Amino acid sequence: MKNYLPILVLLIFCFACSKFTSLENTKTSETTNKANNTVASNKTNRPANQESTPKTESPLVALKKMKGKYQYEIKLWAKPEISQRLEKLMGKDYATMKKFWNVESPLEVEGDVLRLTGCEAHNCGANQYEIFMDTENDNINVYHILDESMKSYKEKGEIKLPKKMAEEFEQDTYNIKNK
Repeated sequence: MKNYLPILVLLIFCFACSKFTSLENTKTSETTNKANNTVASNKTNRPANQESTPKTESPLVALKKMKGKYQYEIKLWAKPEISQRLEKLMGKDYATMKKFWNVESPLEVEGDVLRLTGCEAHNCGANQYEIFMDTENDNINVYHILDESMKSYKEKGEIKLPKKMAEEFEQDTYNIKNK
């Protein structure tokens, strides 16, 4: 019996060691899986090429949904993100435009370009304003047709007008260009 005791102790020791090694491998495997899942979930939540600060959308883009509405319905003059830009662009002429913006057309949308027109009551032919907004390039142009002259205000350069708007603008400015 004394001969069996050392063998029995050795077997118990070996068996305990194998269990311990197996337990350590399981823990290591679980830790690795957790780490991989965390990395994988981070990859799915945030693409590698995404910047840390998201690009903000131009306030002009929200106006596209207002197609067919008038300036007074949109409350364009009350939207600081747009009215401040118009005031900076036009200076003191911005207040004059608001004063004479009595008769207006609804917002037109053609592609990425928006158009609003307004004029002085009973004097549209001689005192008219046209606002074009490019949602893609976040740009505003304003044209003031006064008698037989035209003054333009361009925030970031001239907006390339879509065909229909270009034709209508050409008609509105025909008399000025042919004098």
